[in-house]
Amino acid sequence: MAFVVGMHYPLALERYMAARYNVIIHRVPEVNTLLQRTFGVLLYIEDLIAICHLGGINKKDARLFCSYEYLSLNERERLKKNFIEGFMKLGYSGESLDSLFRIIAYTSCECLKREYVAAYVKNYIKQTAQMMF
Repeated sequence: MAFVVGMHYPLALERYMAARYNVIIHRVPEVNTLLQRTFGVLLYIEDLIAICHLGGINKKDARLFCSYEYLSLNERERLKKNFIEGFMKLGYSGESLDSLFRIIAYTSCECLKREYVAAYVKNYIKQTAQMMF
């Protein structure tokens, strides 16, 4: 799966491959639990939405993270404020949340839908098998 994903998302692959040998530990334990399958790397949109949901951000706003770099400055500030305030209500500090927010904001544009990855891998294996025989 990593190779197939990496063909289209090289930075995601690089982070994923590095994390296989040095698992990324986030300061928010719930995030570590959600990202356990991907060694702490934010790879899937579903995981992004789940992390945002932990902090009280709705699904619509969570999806805005996927186009974070194209948002207006006001929209970015609103998302950051809501994200940090939501996690502070759970008892986490500003410094660890600032770090988590940066990770989510700047890597979320590479997130993939889990179902798309599965379908792509299935097709890739099928085509590879057909070429071999």
